[in-house]
Amino acid sequence: MLNMALLPMAINGCATPKPTPEQMQAGAVWMFPGIFGGDWSLAEARRGFRDGDVEQAIYSFYWERLTVVDFLPNLMDEPGNRERVGRCAEAITEYAQNYPDRPISLVGYSGGVGVAIMAAEALLAEVQLHNVLLVHRAISLDYDLTPALQRIDGKLVNFYSSLDWLMLGVGTSIFGTADRRHTDTAGKVGFELDKAVPELPDREKVEQVPWQFALFKNWHFGNHLNMIVYDWNKNVVAPYLKISMASTGEPRP
Repeated sequence: MLNMALLPMAINGCATPKPTPEQMQAGAVWMFPGIFGGDWSLAEARRGFRDGDVEQAIYSFYWERLTVVDFLPNLMDEPGNRERVGRCAEAITEYAQNYPDRPISLVGYSGGVGVAIMAAEALLAEVQLHNVLLVHRAISLDYDLTPALQRIDGKLVNFYSSLDWLMLGVGTSIFGTADRRHTDTAGKVGFELDKAVPELPDREKVEQVPWQFALFKNWHFGNHLNMIVYDWNKNVVAPYLKISMASTGEPRP
C-alpha cells in the first residue's frame, strides 16, 4: 500500500488546506473541475461545502492539461482522460482500504463529470461509492450509466439547466461531448433514462435535479459559470454530501 501521506501526490493535486485526520476519518469527497479548471475553479464550491457542514476530507483531481490552448483537447481526448483517471481510481481505492466503511463521494463539474464517471467505472468491485454528483454534465443524454451505478450504493444525482444552451448545447454540438458525441448534453436537458439506465431497478439510484428560477436566491442564474458559485454549492449541492456522526464515531447518512 501507499503511505497515506502520499495520497495528495497520488491524485495529482489535493484540496487546500490539507485534510485533517478527523476529516479523513469521516469520509472523502473527490472533486473534478471542468476543462478550463484548476484550483481556482473549485475554490468557492469547496468553501461552500465546508460552510454547508461537509465534514469529510475533500480532494481535487486535476485531470486536465492546464495551458491556454489545451481546453479543447481536455474535452476531446477520451482515451487520454481514461488513462489519467487511473491515478484517481488508485487513490480512491487506497483510501477505501485504509478507511473501510467510510463514505466516498465524487463531484464532477462540466467536462470533469465525464472524468468522474470514468473514475467510478475504473474502480474495483469491492470499492463502493456513496453519492456521485454530476453538475452541468458535458456528456451525452444516453450515456450508459450502468457500470458506474454498480459502484454506487447511494445516489447518482444529475444537476442540469435548460439555460446552459451555449456551452452544453451549441458548444457540445460543434466540439463534441466528453464521450465524443455531437449533441445536446445531460447537463442541459437531463438523461434519457430509458437509454442511459436500461434496467428499472438501477433507475432508483438516479436523481435528476433541474435548474429552477427559485435558485436565483442562491446566485445560480442557470448558465454554465454559475455551477461553481458559493451559495448554490453550499445550499443545494452540499446537502447530498453531508454525513452526520453517530455517538460511536461511525459515519452515517
